Amino acid sequence: MTFAKPSGGCLPPCRDRKATTTYTRLKIGAEDSPKWRIAPAGLGVNLPQMPLEGHFQRVNTPLRRLSPRERNVVIAGLLVTIVAILALILATAGDSRPGPAAGCVSAVVAGRVGGEPVNGCGQEAKAICARSANYDNPRARTIGEACDEAGVVVTRAEISAAAKAKAEGLG
Repeated sequence: MTFAKPSGGCLPPCRDRKATTTYTRLKIGAEDSPKWRIAPAGLGVNLPQMPLEGHFQRVNTPLRRLSPRERNVVIAGLLVTIVAILALILATAGDSRPGPAAGCVSAVVAGRVGGEPVNGCGQEAKAICARSANYDNPRARTIGEACDEAGVVVTRAEISAAAKAKAEGLG
């Protein structure tokens, strides 16, 4: 059956009642439909449920049993997967990153895009610790803990100098 494009611009089946079409089909209306189809809502037929014989067994029975060879292949695949997962876990477990050298500060703090490493040795470590001493936030506390672990001692004069440099826009 071919369709000619109607003058209304809508190809059948079309929901636009104004569109004209050359397509005709049997319309099922109240006079052609069975009486149960057009029954008022709420007056549905209440028939008792009818169980299907053997339906539970048919649905819950596997199509076929696995042969011993297929079962062994499945077990071997599971074992290989488990061994591979354990190998990955054991290979990546532990701390492979060495700690900072004596007098060096190394901390990972929250940055704009994720973890931001803060590293410094000698005078740079003292400057990092002095700047963080002027703040009271999680980032400064993390750097302060790293300074304590590294044994970097910062004097009050260095802390006030870092605050003064920040106020002047140098730090």
